[in-house]
Amino acid sequence: MVISNSKIVQVCNVSTSCQREQLKSLFSFIGRIKEVQLYPDSDTMTSTINGKVGYIKFDRIDSVHSALNMTNTIFFDKPLIVSQVLENNIPDETDAMIYCAPLHPNITLLSGGPTWPSTVINRLVDQSPNKFIETIDPELTDRNLPPYPPLSGTLDISKVEEIRRTVYLSNLDKDICLDLFHEFLSQIGQIRYIRAAYINENAETRDAYVEFCEQPSIPKVLSINGFQLFNRPLFVNHATSCVIKPAIVQDLRSDEQNMEFNQRHSRSTSRYQDTETSDDDDRHSSSRSKYRKKSSKSKRSFRSPTRSRKRSRSRSSSRDRKYRSRSSSYDHHRRTKGSPSKERHRRNTLSIPNQGRLEVRCPFNLHVAPIHPTDFPRLDKAFFTIYGDSGFKFSKETWNKLFKFSTVFNADSRTLHVIGGFTESGEKELGEEAHTLEVYCQIPPHYELDINCMDNNNVNAEHLQSPRVHIQTKRGECSLKNIIAESIVVHSQAGNIKCFGSLHGTIDLSTEREGIIQASKLQGGFIRLKVENSDIRVKSIYAEHFFIQGQHGHFRVGNLHGHGIVDLNRGSIKIGSIDGDVSLQCEKGDVKAFFSSTDLSTIRAQEGDVDLGIIETTGIQLNLVGKRVQVEEQTEHFHMETIRKAGIVQVQGYISDESARASIDVNAPKGTVHLHVRDWFSTLKLDRHLDH
Repeated sequence: MVISNSKIVQVCNVSTSCQREQLKSLFSFIGRIKEVQLYPDSDTMTSTINGKVGYIKFDRIDSVHSALNMTNTIFFDKPLIVSQVLENNIPDETDAMIYCAPLHPNITLLSGGPTWPSTVINRLVDQSPNKFIETIDPELTDRNLPPYPPLSGTLDISKVEEIRRTVYLSNLDKDICLDLFHEFLSQIGQIRYIRAAYINENAETRDAYVEFCEQPSIPKVLSINGFQLFNRPLFVNHATSCVIKPAIVQDLRSDEQNMEFNQRHSRSTSRYQDTETSDDDDRHSSSRSKYRKKSSKSKRSFRSPTRSRKRSRSRSSSRDRKYRSRSSSYDHHRRTKGSPSKERHRRNTLSIPNQGRLEVRCPFNLHVAPIHPTDFPRLDKAFFTIYGDSGFKFSKETWNKLFKFSTVFNADSRTLHVIGGFTESGEKELGEEAHTLEVYCQIPPHYELDINCMDNNNVNAEHLQSPRVHIQTKRGECSLKNIIAESIVVHSQAGNIKCFGSLHGTIDLSTEREGIIQASKLQGGFIRLKVENSDIRVKSIYAEHFFIQGQHGHFRVGNLHGHGIVDLNRGSIKIGSIDGDVSLQCEKGDVKAFFSSTDLSTIRAQEGDVDLGIIETTGIQLNLVGKRVQVEEQTEHFHMETIRKAGIVQVQGYISDESARASIDVNAPKGTVHLHVRDWFSTLKLDRHLDH
């Protein structure tokens, strides 16, 4: 997230072996660069630190947003930490040295958040047997404000980022209206959550947790410590825990019960809704929204009450029949998809707004699909069905004793929580068979996804148009199909990531260990793919900027459009067609690439061969360096000059146009560079179609 108009980013934790030109090459594919600085310059100073700090000034502000996505990208041997510099000036070396990674072996730099200024330092300190996280904000020191308290080193970095945006306010008047309090604090910064903390019902005061959207709001809110609010001094302190979103669960048995429940909890900062398990016959009878009831009442003055009730029942029955039809078709799909067969054990129904967020935390397989707009035009329903192996032959009552499952909706944050888990008896009874359970979720298509699956559980999401899709798995497989979102982030510790159809948006797919990434079509402003010891197989990538990275494996891309980097340590790279400026790097392995259009591209295979293909009508300069350089005899339009020195062959020349500014540099010092120039007609591959 860009927090100022500055066009400069700070890059921390840069490897000490990195040079300025290498850092510039890494970020040059994001946008045009005006200036690059990498500190320290001298080798003497470099020996006193564990990581350099760099500054990059872009020509356009939108390049800053793309650069921030490079945080945690492994460059050389270190994960980069990228943040925006608030002032549009690159600091000198003396001021910048404090942001270098210290040489101390027990101190590790950590990434902050997307809204953190470059001046805020976040690091992990290891003082065995204890570890803690300390955050240093010079703004707090300049204002004589209390520093951030240390946090446990075992906390997840995302939780740390939330805590550092949260304050604890005390000595509030117990009768203060939360809406008024929200309006008062909103003058300081945008607020994400407020939660009141009731300590004693008889006390005259109460406390509250406030989570801001941006970290720079924290020094501002700490500055009002002691401010008189309703004749009471307001006490503001750093929080040591994140805001726990309250889970007030209510049954949707009747609208009268809902009304009573809301009146009892009118002081609560958020209202939740939950559904009991319902049978197929009455799953819709308790889910009619208040809006629909108000609407029917308003129309009774124009219609007969009996006629209105008949039409209402008719519409409800029609929707039920359509849902049963779709649900039964899915049941049939689950039965015929494979063995063992699945049978339905529980179904929940919920009335929700048509926009919001789905948060899932459960140890079951998960399938997310949208509800159909023809069945539910208002897109205000959610359905959750649990399927299990029919081989168990458990009754529904037994299943209810084996696992817990609830769907809870927070009206204030518009978050739909799906929480599940096995009971102690369920863990003993099912054992490894726990992974055969599947939750089938049908939600409005515009909901955000925040899914965290455990163990070997798989995630399947399809046909969604969401602002944000964020999925984490451990060893299970993640499958996406036809997803459109502003941001698509999928991370797996060891599972595969498979994408069918088309994915559109800012895409970040990463998997570790032996997990592979397989996709049909990826399209967006920025695309990042990362594997550890496996393959990447993608048919088409259309991106303004991309970054593809791996340690050991084989990269296969059919069509690659855009500007970016393909970096592989060991394996092979094969790209069928390239349209854009790319840097292909393979330390140990072969590279095969065909260029249809480029302005400036480089290929480096330190220990391997390079097979380079170019269209003969492309005007381009070539610089080919290798132990051997082979040019096809039938190549007619390549005008070259050969230089041999110290066992290295260098071939320089051009194709079609001597004055062409486009260029490709190839370097394979221990391998063979093979060049073949093809005519445009042969690239159409019509011979394959004729054979078929």
